[in-house]
Amino acid sequence: MLAWLMLIVYVLLCTYAIWRTVHYLRIVHRIFESWYSLVFISIFFVVLCATLIIGKLLPYSGFQRKFIWFSNLWVGFFIEFIFFTVIADIIILITKWFRKDKFGSLVEIALLRYGLGLLVFVLSISFMVYGAIHSRHIVRNELDVHLEKGFREGKPLKVALISDLHMGYSVGVKRIEDMVDKVNAENPDIIVIAGDIFDNEYEALEDDKKLIEIFRRMKSRLGVYGIYGNHDVESLLIGGFTVSPVSKAFRDPRYDEFLKEANVTMLEDESVLVDDSFYLVGRLDGERAGDGTDNRASIKELMDQIDHFDDTKPVIVLNHEPDDFDQAIEQKVDLMLSGHTHAGQFFPLTISTPFKWENEWGIYEKDGFVNVTSCGVGVYGPDLRSFTNSEYMILNIN
Repeated sequence: MLAWLMLIVYVLLCTYAIWRTVHYLRIVHRIFESWYSLVFISIFFVVLCATLIIGKLLPYSGFQRKFIWFSNLWVGFFIEFIFFTVIADIIILITKWFRKDKFGSLVEIALLRYGLGLLVFVLSISFMVYGAIHSRHIVRNELDVHLEKGFREGKPLKVALISDLHMGYSVGVKRIEDMVDKVNAENPDIIVIAGDIFDNEYEALEDDKKLIEIFRRMKSRLGVYGIYGNHDVESLLIGGFTVSPVSKAFRDPRYDEFLKEANVTMLEDESVLVDDSFYLVGRLDGERAGDGTDNRASIKELMDQIDHFDDTKPVIVLNHEPDDFDQAIEQKVDLMLSGHTHAGQFFPLTISTPFKWENEWGIYEKDGFVNVTSCGVGVYGPDLRSFTNSEYMILNIN
């Protein structure tokens, strides 16, 4: 049902995009007033829109990976184009409303429309090109985190937080290798991965053996720990957006095998005492637990499972989505490390995330509880980053 609803919305938006494109081009030159120009533009747009479906029908191959990468990039351009087109249409409606009193002749309105139409295309293309280049640069973000409880012997803890790798159609060997080299150069005490390691399809990995080899090179004094996110399941993605229901979202056992070979200790509603210094609790994802449900243990249930709990030791929770803050505060959790939001990833989606999440990115503090949310190393869907960074975080926890 969700897939069909999304398809209907997509078709309507494509129709709107074709209509407005033809309208703007007709203003530019009379050649675009002919019927064959209308047909050509319509076919061109329809082919671009259809790449989302065509890519899923192709057999797994290097060509298919590149094709889906392109179709996802098209989705990013399309979202930006629709956004700027709607803004332009609002401006045109306003000029029509006040035209007789303030804006003069029809010629002035035509010039205004021509200028806006050109600006829509220029902005959409510019944001896409910039975003595609910027997404490939992984940056370092260092934060100082202060907790009320101390670690063993009073020493600070240096944590490398990475999240949202989304290894698949957009993120391959080169980007993961770049990330590992940068994280290793930090010489962290511990490396934690806050979910969305994969991007829904194991077959989409560029080279699983090579990726395992790169993961095995990650080094830290206390090891590498991780949790799964909502994309670490097998489910249908269209343009990076999940369209299949939770009941069909199951964890591919190859994910477990990959991470075991990669020397990553996965915590699935589990806790561990690390270095006799702090508790590390890993939660299943709250949207897709990996067994066809969204069932997971509460923070209270996980805390109750800890044997010989010592409340003088800090409790660090790995929670893919930055949620359940009130529950964490109630259970005296000291620090929660999250990802998922991508801080919106690219404009105009960056506008919406502050309204959805209590902490879309960075540090949140309340009543002795701290949450740190990373906007992630990789990308979902369109390989674009604008007004956000592909990042790893270095946390100096005192």
